[in-house]
Amino acid sequence: MKLKIQLFIAFIALMAMSVGGVLAEDDCQKTVTLYAGQDIDVGIVNLSEICVDNQPTLKIIYEVDVPWRIAETHLEVADDPNELPQKNGNPIPGQFTYKDEWESYREQVTYEVPLESCNEVFIAAHAVVVNHSSDDKKNVWDVTETAWADGEDFDGNNWATYFNYTPCCIDCGGEQNFEENTDVDDEKDKKDKKDKNPGNNGKGVGQSMIDRIFSFFIR
Repeated sequence: MKLKIQLFIAFIALMAMSVGGVLAEDDCQKTVTLYAGQDIDVGIVNLSEICVDNQPTLKIIYEVDVPWRIAETHLEVADDPNELPQKNGNPIPGQFTYKDEWESYREQVTYEVPLESCNEVFIAAHAVVVNHSSDDKKNVWDVTETAWADGEDFDGNNWATYFNYTPCCIDCGGEQNFEENTDVDDEKDKKDKKDKNPGNNGKGVGQSMIDRIFSFFIR
């Protein structure tokens, strides 16, 4: 009996940790590592959703760690990886929709990209970053590297990458004329049907499992 009580306490603690983890998640944002020279972690690219003029909008932030700085940025968002500007499977940053050169090097760069639908999008985030070759040259930016936000490889022969994101399509209080993400709706319908399985006496799958475990402990 004492062992069952101890196991029951441990189970409750694990359940509390699990619920806390779910509540801490934010499905309306994504953060990926910004790699320079293929394997140098120089910072992050953070994506979140905001409302701009009552329209759901992607807010994409490049942010590098000291002593790195951003000299150029190139950003493209597409509905399909093949729509990202490329030739022979290699991306062409100069043809990306959003691009800037910074004479005064930046630690952070922000773009706002209006959403055209609630469907999954594919994002290529490229940058040129600079650094010092040594501590003796803190005023000389003599190291230059190409950087990409981490993700899937392009089909070409370079190491460029892109990542995906499925919008939450937050409610901005205005008219949203674009189509809803039917894939997400289908998954939700499947989950609802599974949780309403009559074999669980009308209870969700998770609740049914908890009941069975609880019954074991109190026997």
